[in-house]
Amino acid sequence: MAFSLKLLSTVVLSALYCQVSGAPATRGFRINTHRSHVVGRGLELHTYHPSSTFETFGSGVDHPLSRRDDTDIKESSIAFVQSHLGVSPETISFKSGYSGEAAKHAYVKQTFNGIPVANAAANVAFNHDNKVVAFGSSFVKPKSIASSTPSISVQDATSTAEAALDGTYNSHPTSIQYIAKEDGTLVLTHAMQIQNEAKGTWYEAFVDAHSGELVHLTDFVAKASYLVLPIQKQILTQGFETLTDPFDSFSSPLGWHSDGTTNYSTTTGNNVIAYKDTTPSALTGASSPILNFIYHQDPTIQPTVQVNVDAARTNAFYLANSVHDIMYRYGFTEAAFNFQTNNFGKGGKANDPVQVSVQSSAGLDNADFATPPDGQKPLMRMFLWDYVQPMRDGALENDIVVHENTHGMTNRMTGGGTADCLQTTESRGLGEGWSDAVAEWTEHNSSSVPDYVMGQYVSNWGPGVRGRPYSTSTTVNPLKYSSLNGRTEVHSIGEIWANLLHNVYASLVGKYGWSATARTDPTGSEGNVVFLHLLIDALALQPCNPTSWILGIITFVLFTKTQLVQAHPWPLYVKHSTHRTRHYARGLKLDAYNPKSDFETYNPRSNNTGSKFTSIECLTPGDPPDSERLHNSAVLFVSSQLSTNSTNVLYHKGWSTSLGSYAYVKQSINGVPVANSVANVAYDRCSQVAAFGSSFITIEGGTSIILVSDPIRKLIPGSRAANIASPSPSIKFEDIRPSVEESLGGLCRDSVAPSLEYLVRVEGSVDLTYVVQITNKTSNLWVEAFVSAHSGQVLSVTDFTAHATFNVVPIQENNFFDGRKVLVDPEDLQSSPVGWISPPQEFNLSLELPGGNNVIMFADRSLAVGDTRVANSIEQSNSIGLFNNNYDPDDPRNINGLEAVLDNAFFVMNTMHDISYRYGFTENASNFQLSNLGKGVSEGEGDPVRVSVQDSSSTNNAQFQTPPEGSPPLAQFFFFDSNGAERDSSFANDVLIHEFTHGITNRMTGGGTARCLQNLEAAGMGEGWSDMMAAWVSQKSANVDDFRVGLYFDRKGIRSHPYSINEITNPLKFSDVAKLNEPHAIGEIWANTLYNVYADLVQDLGFSENAFTEVNGQEGNIVFMHNMIDGLLLQPCNPSSPFLFSLHILALTYELFKQPVIQSRDAILAADMLRYRGAHQCVLWGAFARKGLGVDAGDTFTDGFAVPPECQTVVSNI
Repeated sequence: MAFSLKLLSTVVLSALYCQVSGAPATRGFRINTHRSHVVGRGLELHTYHPSSTFETFGSGVDHPLSRRDDTDIKESSIAFVQSHLGVSPETISFKSGYSGEAAKHAYVKQTFNGIPVANAAANVAFNHDNKVVAFGSSFVKPKSIASSTPSISVQDATSTAEAALDGTYNSHPTSIQYIAKEDGTLVLTHAMQIQNEAKGTWYEAFVDAHSGELVHLTDFVAKASYLVLPIQKQILTQGFETLTDPFDSFSSPLGWHSDGTTNYSTTTGNNVIAYKDTTPSALTGASSPILNFIYHQDPTIQPTVQVNVDAARTNAFYLANSVHDIMYRYGFTEAAFNFQTNNFGKGGKANDPVQVSVQSSAGLDNADFATPPDGQKPLMRMFLWDYVQPMRDGALENDIVVHENTHGMTNRMTGGGTADCLQTTESRGLGEGWSDAVAEWTEHNSSSVPDYVMGQYVSNWGPGVRGRPYSTSTTVNPLKYSSLNGRTEVHSIGEIWANLLHNVYASLVGKYGWSATARTDPTGSEGNVVFLHLLIDALALQPCNPTSWILGIITFVLFTKTQLVQAHPWPLYVKHSTHRTRHYARGLKLDAYNPKSDFETYNPRSNNTGSKFTSIECLTPGDPPDSERLHNSAVLFVSSQLSTNSTNVLYHKGWSTSLGSYAYVKQSINGVPVANSVANVAYDRCSQVAAFGSSFITIEGGTSIILVSDPIRKLIPGSRAANIASPSPSIKFEDIRPSVEESLGGLCRDSVAPSLEYLVRVEGSVDLTYVVQITNKTSNLWVEAFVSAHSGQVLSVTDFTAHATFNVVPIQENNFFDGRKVLVDPEDLQSSPVGWISPPQEFNLSLELPGGNNVIMFADRSLAVGDTRVANSIEQSNSIGLFNNNYDPDDPRNINGLEAVLDNAFFVMNTMHDISYRYGFTENASNFQLSNLGKGVSEGEGDPVRVSVQDSSSTNNAQFQTPPEGSPPLAQFFFFDSNGAERDSSFANDVLIHEFTHGITNRMTGGGTARCLQNLEAAGMGEGWSDMMAAWVSQKSANVDDFRVGLYFDRKGIRSHPYSINEITNPLKFSDVAKLNEPHAIGEIWANTLYNVYADLVQDLGFSENAFTEVNGQEGNIVFMHNMIDGLLLQPCNPSSPFLFSLHILALTYELFKQPVIQSRDAILAADMLRYRGAHQCVLWGAFARKGLGVDAGDTFTDGFAVPPECQTVVSNI
């Protein structure tokens, strides 16, 4: 959800200049490090994500190896984590890292016995001075660690996961990882991916390798209630437009219809694959031989009519690609775990384009985005909406498409591409807010920041699908930080975050103006540019599974020179989001756990003569570190910060840009990675650590484990629990595979081999697990299951699917009724160099359906997950590749409209690929491409977005399933039948963009693992990012009008409020999150906040009309997208609470204990410091404070409206 801000140039630093420590929670209080999941056939699984700490250090602090010239990011990050957290280097495993434009990011995992802890990670950001500028961590101190030798086989564990999750193991390699449990134990688990294509589910399951119990999961699918069209329009009534070459060649250097191997003439390409329902071969072909996709949608007939289907697919393809291109510009690049088939050698894992299922039959009145780890194709599903007849197609409402796509981005960028770092309730709510905010960002056309309503078209309701419009008016939208109180639904939580972002956006635009070129030029200083930069940059900075919105959610102590303020502990009803309970097949209930994550950012160096917030240039900036140096630096930094042996830090991945580097690591125990113990390190352009996030756990005395970030550890040192499980399995996975499949309600994916990983359990034990993927096409299940290698019990799952109610059309329009426009060669050849139609030659693919290197389109999921494609029944209109298909929105199921639906989804998904590529979602950032074209690691290839249009597995929804890098995501778009009209969600561009953004956020958070947006708040944030992406894409000028998601399905949209800078229109504030426990609701708050941030940036910096392709501008819309995308790289895996956030400046020390939303806020602020030297801090602070996220935002989700002292004069003049 969008947040708006106005003049926050200095304010951000105040939040960054805080060091937080917490007091124990009151009895009955549970920070939302938990998340409940109902999966499979009714199984309720309560997952746990250790709370994360997050610190920013401005322009950086030294790490133990700062003075060495030969250190790389791996060494530096491990050293920093070791020293900062006081852990042994043996318990830190470097996972990944890379150098971005603003910073270098390193991600580490906590390990024991050489096995990583899946839900204990840390991330460190270094600037280009090689100083640490941000740090997030969810490392834990386990009371006991399970044996590292599995008692049960990975086959048995997989069977358990498949049965529990009602899915099938998808053949993604399994692993042994520990899972940190809430009780302080580490459980050894088998980790595997479980999918159910029919149901649109995609999980990473963690099965206890000793007990065989499913103990944890990562949900790769982001779902939301959205309907959308092309990128700067929201709904069909705004009119279709014919766009010529809408792709951004920087983000999509081969265009949208080529992956370097094959040139496609369908809605398939390097970034996006848009198809109908569950048939991947049901693509839309060009309506003429020159790649014209001209399908006239007819709203008077059902969306299932072939012409309408083609229009929806075209719109979805366009939007998803546009979101890709925009987000690429702002940091969601290959190295940041974006979605591409071909990563062009730029980093990340390829072969994971966004799959967009248009008119998915799996649901109605919804949309969702399943985000698996980097390298696996996410799935975005667009449903029809039946609120009105004829039904409306969610793929024709752009805010929904952008929202869903943003889920992918937030899930990928948080935690280093694992897709399991936005799994707690609050973090998933943040995901909803981010998705709303990004959706709104895309639709701004001027510096005006009007109220924003999502889902008006599909819901056929003016107020849309949110509770309130996102607004700067507290009368229109009174939601504040305190509104979070009592909220347990992610969309409800997301509305608060989105409304805050709406205000942040408005403040930034108000202060710095609006850039009309923000979508392609992220180098501007305008407010909208700053906003998106901050939002995206913050994702990479924040920790895995932010456990609460505010760093220090239980209690915080604020120190100043003159006074000490002590906050009260949280009341009994507040939840810890290190857990998540999920229900799966056959009544299985899993209480998944992720160790609490810590997150730190580091304060800026200041000029002696200039502003105290102006960073000095590094004196001797070096070249970005190579992969080996990044690897070594991150491992050393993490091991140093966490005081653990470097052999316990497994490097996952990393990448570098001109702004910095990012590295992701896993913890290992006995040589086995711990699935839920990870870390990420971000470096600035001078190779200094800018941010560090970690959920590593610490072993004390060899057997006793205490969560690192748990403040209670100070009161009860020496707590004991069971031992770490043996690293040798006691049972074979094949022996327990049937039971796993039965319990999860799916089948194991044979293409992803089971792996052994430890899993930290809530009680502190560490179990050895088989990690397998379980899928079920009928139930849309796709999970990674962690099955105990000793007991065969399914211990945990990672749910790859983020759900949302969205449907979309082309990129700046919201939905079909905004009008379609014929676009010629819309690809951005910089983002898609081989275009959208042709895949890279090395893949030797010949697709007749819409598809290419980024996106592969099909109808109703007929294209199998294993890339087995059925013959195309849709013929090109003529021999020159003209895609000119008619569509009747009032008859969306008419087969004559299918090609138009495929075209639209293909266009949107490829456009999003190209746009996000420009903003950083490149090959190195784990984007979705069949081929990385030599730009990223080869393991990241083969994951173009598969887009299933007119998917029959659901209705009134859409979703994007984001597996890890290298596995192709799946986007599914269903029919909506709300308000008596059936609509195809593939013609709701906001829905398409929303879903694609799920892929971006899931891949860019946490290093491409798709595990790092798994808690409730993180999921809500993902929804907010997706909404905000849809909003951002829709913007055409500096005017920031209200933005509604899902207008195609309902005239009021599908959010509770429009995203708006008007407080009356959208009163959502931070405090509203406390009332929510659903990711979309949480996402609305985050998206509205981002929307306000965007508005303020545009107001302050102006608006760029070329933001999709010219990302170097200083306009507000460009700045916004850069900061939003960059933030994904900075934020820790599964931002959680409580986590430590510390910053020192001017001899002032502030201590806070913050929540996931606050972590994401701080990641945006840190991203602004990295990229813009903190130029927009006060604008950002103003917008955040207006939505309750000021420096004094406190416990019990109480709003804070104060800005740092340095910003009070500035903000008062806004």
